[in-house]
Amino acid sequence: MIVHDVTSPNTAASSLAGLRDDAKPSCSECRGNPEFLAQNTGVVTTIQGPDSDEAAVFGEVTSWTIMADSSTDPASEFVDYMFGDGYVPWIAIAPEGKIPVRAGTPDDPTQYSEEWATLPAGVDRKAPLSDFFAPEVLEALTTGPEDLSRWALSQGEGDLFGALQGELPVATAVNEVTSGADPEDAVGTAAEEVRSIQETLP
Repeated sequence: MIVHDVTSPNTAASSLAGLRDDAKPSCSECRGNPEFLAQNTGVVTTIQGPDSDEAAVFGEVTSWTIMADSSTDPASEFVDYMFGDGYVPWIAIAPEGKIPVRAGTPDDPTQYSEEWATLPAGVDRKAPLSDFFAPEVLEALTTGPEDLSRWALSQGEGDLFGALQGELPVATAVNEVTSGADPEDAVGTAAEEVRSIQETLP
């Protein structure tokens, strides 16, 4: 069973807000107003090219995998806690690096997304992202995960997806391509590894 938690955006939000001393905004307007970049920043959550009928969305979603042969009671209890009482405290560790995939509860559908915007973010200084970014920017970030397609799960391949978390053939292929490897070779190798892992599944 795969359980999703939060998606990780670029942590540049704290830098734009001037909350990191090692990456302070340096534009001319920022000298008089350190919050200038944050106040004048928008967010693009989807990209669509000229040859595509659909927009592309990318997100890195943290997941917990409960193996079929594991003791599921403690694992299920942990997941229940992390999606309940422990959810906001965990996101609060670094809210500029996490966006809640679970926006809220059945009783309060926006509880977690609203709390996320008010959590203290930053490195050298702490302040809520809502102090720097416009509501429409934060809304775009918190609703962005709604457009993510959970790879493998919608195809009924959750077991395979869980097994791939240890080997990471796709992530390895992406890394190799960005380092200069031939894309077709990288894809071919990744496909072979995925098929090999799939053959080991019950």
